[in-house]
Amino acid sequence: MYIENRRSVVLTQRAYRRKYRGKQAPSDNTIRRLVPNFLEYGTVGDRQHTDTPHSVNVTRSSGRSQDGLTS
Repeated sequence: MYIENRRSVVLTQRAYRRKYRGKQAPSDNTIRRLVPNFLEYGTVGDRQHTDTPHSVNVTRSSGRSQDGLTS
């Protein structure tokens, strides 16, 4: 809709309201955020994150500090 409406956020919101009667149109920030994502990835959905999961690795301490003394 955004590209069809000459890249106008207001015209896009109006077209959305006409097409989906009773539904609130996306905010201007939402439209501006979704368009680049759609143009680059072909979808408006969230991309899958490829980074490693945030897990906590706990290692047991031997009770000794680096200088060899017990704490």
